[in-house]
Amino acid sequence: MSAACVLIADISGSTPLYERLGNTAALAEINRCLDSLKAVVGEGGGEFVSSKGDDVLALFDHPDRALSAAMEMLRRHADDVLSIHAGLYWGELVHSGENVYGKPVYTAARLAALAKPCEVLLGDTCFDMLSAESKAHLTAIGTLQLKGKPKPTDVHSYVHVGAALTHTVTMHPRAMRVDRNSFALLSCGEKTWRLSEGKVFTVGRSDDCSFVLREAWVSRQHAKLSVTRGLVEFTDHSSTGSFVISGDQSEIEICRQSIVLSGAGSISLGIPHAEPKSIPLNFEIAEIAEAPASLARKEETEQAKDDE
Repeated sequence: MSAACVLIADISGSTPLYERLGNTAALAEINRCLDSLKAVVGEGGGEFVSSKGDDVLALFDHPDRALSAAMEMLRRHADDVLSIHAGLYWGELVHSGENVYGKPVYTAARLAALAKPCEVLLGDTCFDMLSAESKAHLTAIGTLQLKGKPKPTDVHSYVHVGAALTHTVTMHPRAMRVDRNSFALLSCGEKTWRLSEGKVFTVGRSDDCSFVLREAWVSRQHAKLSVTRGLVEFTDHSSTGSFVISGDQSEIEICRQSIVLSGAGSISLGIPHAEPKSIPLNFEIAEIAEAPASLARKEETEQAKDDE
């Protein structure tokens, strides 16, 4: 085993490109972009490991070099047909043949999936090792609860200067780290579920999901809702995105991002609420002490599946 900083850089917007340009032209554009990313890895002193689909996995001997390379990737493609988003994480790796495995790999992949176009997300193990100069480029955006880690991971964001974007709103803001007995009541048509602390509720086309939607615009594992330390978080994992209405707010579109839910509202997967074919998943966030008895009774057999 050896320690390294894992950089996973992914191309944003490749799926619509196939529809707009056709398969041949889109593939040529994507390959051109991937070649550019690999070149940046080499120029920055990194080691290219593999490329699966639209992403590049590379290793660096220090987070400073990895962050510098990621920033250069974003800069080169800021005004390109395709933009880049990336994730960084440092830790011990297992080498097997030409590939690498371990927590840093899947954590970097998770961070890359949550990042917006023209954004880099990096975890605490990277941030702690960075120079003061590198840290000055970053913004703390909160914490992320990662599978297999008992404590949330602090996450920082870098957004390319000039990008018309805000930082990813994915994590539990520091001011919201409180312990409370919140839960989510979910409903769609006549089906209802109750999601309590520590539980995860998944939505998608796959039979493994807690709630199965077979629509063409819904991904196999489209999204999930979870309750952690009293905060109810909705996370989109899809390429088509999700549309969230919370309380009196207007509809918000998120794609491969997370948002903390509050009050009451609804979620439409893949298409806006205004579309006739939209199938909204309604939610209501409440605290146990304040939950109306009529709502608390809205639990049916689907909950037994979720608790297994």
